[in-house]
Amino acid sequence: MARPLFDTNDPGVVKKWSAKAMAELTVASYFIGKMTGTEEQRLPIALRNDLESGPGDEVTLYLVAKIVGAPIRGNDKAEGRERRLTDATFKLKIDRFRQPINVGDLMAQKRRPYDLTKMAATRVGEYWGEYLDEEFFVHLSGQRGTGDNIQHLEPNYAGWPNAVVAPDADHLLYPVGATNEATLGDDDTMTRSVIERATLRAETMRGGGADKPKQMQMCSIEGEEYWVHVMHGAQMHDLRMETGEAGWLALEKARITAQGIKTPIFQGQAGAKAILNRTLLCAHNSITYRSNYGPGSNVIGMRSLFMGAHAGVIAFGTNDRNKNGVRLAIGETKVDLEDETVLKSATYMGVAKTRYHGKDFGLIAIDTGISEAARTAMAA
Repeated sequence: MARPLFDTNDPGVVKKWSAKAMAELTVASYFIGKMTGTEEQRLPIALRNDLESGPGDEVTLYLVAKIVGAPIRGNDKAEGRERRLTDATFKLKIDRFRQPINVGDLMAQKRRPYDLTKMAATRVGEYWGEYLDEEFFVHLSGQRGTGDNIQHLEPNYAGWPNAVVAPDADHLLYPVGATNEATLGDDDTMTRSVIERATLRAETMRGGGADKPKQMQMCSIEGEEYWVHVMHGAQMHDLRMETGEAGWLALEKARITAQGIKTPIFQGQAGAKAILNRTLLCAHNSITYRSNYGPGSNVIGMRSLFMGAHAGVIAFGTNDRNKNGVRLAIGETKVDLEDETVLKSATYMGVAKTRYHGKDFGLIAIDTGISEAARTAMAA
C-alpha cells in the first residue's frame, strides 16, 4: 500500500495542512488579504464565521437603523413617545465547494524534485484565493462579464448558492454624457470627475424608507476613514492620462503620507496606488467587463467598484465531520486500487453583495469605456 502524503486520520495533521492552505489562500486572495474584516471593523468585505452552519444553511445580517427625529424637550412627557429600534435583514446562503486534484501514482510522485505535500497545500490555497476573488468581483459587479480575465467561473455563471444581482439604478453611475449602457462610448473613460461624482453620491445618500438607498458608510483604516475604489488597470491608465503627470504625482503623494500606509490595503502590487479626496484608488484586472456597450453594441464597458464598508460579505461554515474550525480543509484519498492519490480540498462558505430592502448597500458600480490606447495595450 502506498504511503499517504499525510495522515488524514490525525486531526492535528489535517489542521496543520489546512491552515497552510488557508494561509496561501489569504496571500493569493485580493479581497481576503486586503479588504476583509469582522463586522465591527468596517472594511469593504464583512466576514462571518458561523461554525455551526452547514450546507444549505442561511446566515442573517442585520442593519439597525439610526435614530432620527426631534428629542422630547423640557417637561413634556416622554412616556408613550419612546422610539423603537428598527432593522433590516439580509440572508446569505452557505454551501459546500470542493476541488479534488489527482496527483498521479507513486512513481510519478517519486520523480518530482519537490515536496508534494507542501506544493499541494500551496497550489490549493492559491486556487481557492483566485476563485474567491472572482466570486467577489462577479457578485459585487452584479454580472459575470464576457472577459477572459475571469477564469474559474463558467461563461453563464449566475451565482451559487447566492444569486448574482445586478446593481439598482441608485447604485450605478456612468460618466457625464452617458446615461445607460447603450449610450456609453469609447471616450467615456475613467476620469477624476467620475470619481468625484461617485464620492458625492455616496456621501449624500440617506435612508428614509424601504424604497430609499441606505446611507453608505466609509471604511475605517487605522482610525482614518476612506472610500475604496477598485478599477481595471485599463481604467487606471485612462485616469492617469487624464490627470496628467503633475496631477497624478500629487495623488501618489497623498497616498505616501496617508494614515494606515502600512496596512494590507496599501501594500503590494494590488494595493492602493493613490488617494483622491479620501478615496483609495486601486487596480485589479479581474474587474468584470463586456464588449456589447454603446449604440452599436461594440464598445468595451468596464465596471469598477466604488466601495464603502460592508459592500460584500463572506461567511464560512462547517460540517459534522469538521469541527476543528478550519475554513479550508484538505486531505487525500486513494483511487485505482490505491495506486493513485487524489488530494481533496473543501470549504463551506457563501459570498454575496450586501443588499437591504432590494437595494445595494455598500457600493456604487461605475461603468466606463476605455481609450484606444488602453485597448491597444490590452490586446498586445
